[in-house]
Amino acid sequence: MTDLSSLQRSIILNQQLYPDDASYNLPYFWKLTGKINIEKLYSALMNAFNNHDIYHSYMNGGKIVTDKSTVFRPRIYELSYSDNREFENSVINKVKVLANRPFNVNIWPLQEAIIFVNTKKTADEYFLFINVSHLICDVTSAYELITEINNGYNNGSIEKINIEVSSSITEINKKREKRAKDYFTSRLKLVKSLEQPVIQLDKTLPRKNADIILDKNLVNGIVSLSGNTEFEVLSTAYILLLSSLTSKNIITVGVPLANRGKSKKHSHGCFVNNLPLIINLTDSTSVKSLLNDVAKNLHNLIRFQSFDLQKHIKELTEDTSSNYGFMNNSVTLYKKAINFNFKDVICQNIIIEQSSSMFPLAMEFENSGDTITMHIQVSGQYNPDLIGKYYKDILSKMSNLSMDIDEASSMGNTLVQELIELENRKLSIKDEIPYKSVLELFSQECSKHPDSIAVSHKETSLSYKEVDSLSTIVASQLLARAEERVVVSVEPSSYLIILMLAIFKSGKVYVPLDKIIPEERKKAILEQLDNFAIITDEDSYSFEDCEVITIKDLFHNVEINSECISNKDEYLVND
Repeated sequence: MTDLSSLQRSIILNQQLYPDDASYNLPYFWKLTGKINIEKLYSALMNAFNNHDIYHSYMNGGKIVTDKSTVFRPRIYELSYSDNREFENSVINKVKVLANRPFNVNIWPLQEAIIFVNTKKTADEYFLFINVSHLICDVTSAYELITEINNGYNNGSIEKINIEVSSSITEINKKREKRAKDYFTSRLKLVKSLEQPVIQLDKTLPRKNADIILDKNLVNGIVSLSGNTEFEVLSTAYILLLSSLTSKNIITVGVPLANRGKSKKHSHGCFVNNLPLIINLTDSTSVKSLLNDVAKNLHNLIRFQSFDLQKHIKELTEDTSSNYGFMNNSVTLYKKAINFNFKDVICQNIIIEQSSSMFPLAMEFENSGDTITMHIQVSGQYNPDLIGKYYKDILSKMSNLSMDIDEASSMGNTLVQELIELENRKLSIKDEIPYKSVLELFSQECSKHPDSIAVSHKETSLSYKEVDSLSTIVASQLLARAEERVVVSVEPSSYLIILMLAIFKSGKVYVPLDKIIPEERKKAILEQLDNFAIITDEDSYSFEDCEVITIKDLFHNVEINSECISNKDEYLVND
């Protein structure tokens, strides 16, 4: 059994909170064109996965356990299409579903590999899909895995590597830990949270992606002029973009670090450590000085990449009441393409559309030799193409190293303006849609589908016609009362929907009061109201000095005369 790192614990927590969220999947997808040897590819995949203990692991009892008796086998998925385009579209649709299906971390295996074959063989086209849970694999491990599969296919076999699963927690020596604490203490004084203000992750919005090709000659030119590395240049442009997007001078960026010593260089697992790059733009006077500040702080992150910040964060911050949380954006550089180099085969990496977002904004730069591809991921509230457009604009102006930092940080003002205009256009489109109240929309549905199911809860099902009649009868009771506001504190049920519609029909104000909130909070809310009655589904809680109506009393007094309502037990609460 192995203990979990801070990142792995956050992955587990995310699955518990959002069981349908697949943002911690690592899916890879390739189109293979040429004389591929399926048997060799199958063997290479099987050997590479079974060569490492981590791919025989899963969660049990709060720890990662290994079952060495398991044998991972890839799948061969056969389809039959005369048209290659139809074959490709069918595979892509299947892969999208698989890539957006989260792994159950309590069940082995936490990886899958599928070779898609067209049995009609109208052309030498195949597809390979590999998907691994981030709980047991990081991007560095994925590179190692791809390399081993590549060598296994080209060489016919791979050497057995006996690497035991070790903890994903990498130890740091005491002297370096002390220096790391001093460094992060000084940086954390600049912020009250590790989340960059303004940008927020909205799990209800679909993820949006864009792939933008950057001018590599431009990037190389800035590298040559400044003496900074490629990642330092790309990260600085990203920081300037974030500053423009958020109108903030202090920027926090999550930087994933490999967190591997020499002994773990070829190990597989989730060792990656996300650390915060905290930059205060007011500390710099020019683009060049900002590049140097970014370089200095990135160097410190690399030095301290084994430091568990989450473990020590309370002792490093003066404000112990603050919840520093995790970084909410990320920037990453892949120094080589995520691809195979199979003999006599053209391998094309295809980006899969994922619906779940890990961050509200993330950028991954993939250096494939001749080009740099910028993969932009947003959680839905931003336009990734617009973000990419202005990132390129900022990058193009960074060649002027002496540019004043105030001018540099305002380079993205046009971006902010365009984003505002984009949102205004969305609002204007909404304004053009004729407004209809909830009651009007409900009445429409009643007319169109009177006998269709409107409400279903447990064993109770009510049609639109039934809900309309019941809510009208309850509304008449509410109209007879003098109170202007109706506070509703009930368990979710069919009655709740009827009550809401009845309140709307009566013209009174609906005030929801969640039953599970603390009693003091309930009391505080009620003290702010006047002229109200409370409807509750039980009289166990005493609302002092309040007019209380129970659902039992309310529906007991409902006189069922309408033919559209059948005499079912769930429509009445009997004594």
